[in-house]
Amino acid sequence: MSEVPPLNAGGMPETDVRRIQALRRSAHFERDLLGRLIEHQGDAARMAATEMSDGANPAVQKWAAQVRASRTAQIDMMRDLLSG
Repeated sequence: MSEVPPLNAGGMPETDVRRIQALRRSAHFERDLLGRLIEHQGDAARMAATEMSDGANPAVQKWAAQVRASRTAQIDMMRDLLSG
């Protein structure tokens, strides 16, 4: 049986404790939280796009298209919240 990789195996750095603590102390918590989430979801959308163009497994490529669409929609919603 193959070993299950760690959750951050995609090559994305995890948000470290210092960044989370700084966010908690932020005078603009909601703005800064949305900024971090936009960054995070953007990374996921880019990784999904790479799978869509370079992946070998059609089922995974189909799933990646769904991930990209959902993350892009979330980013759009968060940007609307920031501008509102």
